[in-house]
Amino acid sequence: MIDLKIHYLSHYDMEQWGELKFANPNDACFDLYCAMPKQSVELQTGDRMIVPTGVRVEIPLGYELQIRARSGLASKNGIIMGNGIGTIDVGYKNELFVIFEKSSGAMVDMDGNRTVDMPFVLERGMRIAQACLKPITPTNLETVEDLTDDHNRGGGLGSSGVK
Repeated sequence: MIDLKIHYLSHYDMEQWGELKFANPNDACFDLYCAMPKQSVELQTGDRMIVPTGVRVEIPLGYELQIRARSGLASKNGIIMGNGIGTIDVGYKNELFVIFEKSSGAMVDMDGNRTVDMPFVLERGMRIAQACLKPITPTNLETVEDLTDDHNRGGGLGSSGVK
């Protein structure tokens, strides 16, 4: 088992949220909370916000911390992370932030019915993202004159079709 050291900043509400933890013992990720100073902020479609989590971490050598979106926020509210998956490198020891983006909140269900796009109210203490410690592979970047083409299938960007 690997230890991830967590430092809670003064704006993290330990009394309300408790220490960060895995919801279940075999979960891959643990949740991060919204530790913004305001109690709530309304996000309209297209709005982006950098959200503080109130925590710093010390990542062990040979690992990265990935910050990922929570699926319920995306599917129910159109909330995505502006950078997809965030990577926190071992040398970063400042507060963790999440880039929150309100995409279209209109949802089309399996019957083709569309819901109405609504604003999203981000609240202090809301679980906004999940974090996962992942091992990295040390990589040597090597400059070459050309690449072998023995396994190059060509195409790219949808060239294999969708069916």
